[in-house]
Amino acid sequence: MSRRWPLALALVAALAACNHNELRSTTAVTAADTADQVLEHLQHYITKAGVRQSLVEADTAYYYEASRRFELKGLKVTFYSVSGTESSVLTSREGTYFMQTQNMEARGHVVVVSTDGRTLRSEKLRYDQATNKLSTDIAFTFEGPSASGSGNGFVSDPDFRDVIIQQGRGLQRNGGFVPPGQ
Repeated sequence: MSRRWPLALALVAALAACNHNELRSTTAVTAADTADQVLEHLQHYITKAGVRQSLVEADTAYYYEASRRFELKGLKVTFYSVSGTESSVLTSREGTYFMQTQNMEARGHVVVVSTDGRTLRSEKLRYDQATNKLSTDIAFTFEGPSASGSGNGFVSDPDFRDVIIQQGRGLQRNGGFVPPGQ
């Protein structure tokens, strides 16, 4: 009997210390648990009037039927010019693609590189399919053969030919300040 007494006392003390009003989950809910479909190695072309505008690729895509959106991990988007040639490539850690509007938002280490070597970096970038424009309202940097700089937002076509920069700052090289697309 004397051996059981300390064990019973320890058990009662342990149970008394527990908070029975608190529920704790032993599992975490992930995107894969709530998605209607999970796709690996997604490839999806975005077209307008039958002309290819971009190719959206992702390592993993989580599709949510109710909102008709994809949450994308390991995102890569290849943009094409009106003539059908590749104009730039966007990569990011993740993004959201909206099926209804064909708009997209890239987030996390967003990098866009044009075919002529100009590079744009930001933490967030949006693509509007209807206007065929890239934009951000947060800080970004750009680099190219003739200039480098930064700003607090911009709107541009994927070719970086028509660029509007908010609060731009830059450094000119080789005789002129030329932000991407200028």
